[in-house]
Amino acid sequence: MNLFSTQSRLFKTIRLTNTTWRCTSNIDKEAVYYQLVFETSDQVKGYVQYKNQEELTHVFSATFRVNENSIYFKNGEDRFKALYCKKVLHAVIDGEIYDFKRLSNKKYFLF
Repeated sequence: MNLFSTQSRLFKTIRLTNTTWRCTSNIDKEAVYYQLVFETSDQVKGYVQYKNQEELTHVFSATFRVNENSIYFKNGEDRFKALYCKKVLHAVIDGEIYDFKRLSNKKYFLF
């Protein structure tokens, strides 16, 4: 009995294009949230909403690739990884774990 064969096939179809994900836990005390915006099939932008600012602050642009339930990000020499599990992206950045949840938006679909 192979319990993971169905899940493995499911993760290969993950599409992040035009989705936005937000993290509100384990963040800087000056921040309200962190946000990932997957603009294309291989480009993502990272933002921070600070408490004392009205506008989002763009903090990075990176490329990414998906391999089953893993997402690999690269920005120059900087790299980080996220795992997609139970509708949450668990990102490991600078040794910290950040849980990003997809924003509810009927226009965008994950699968």
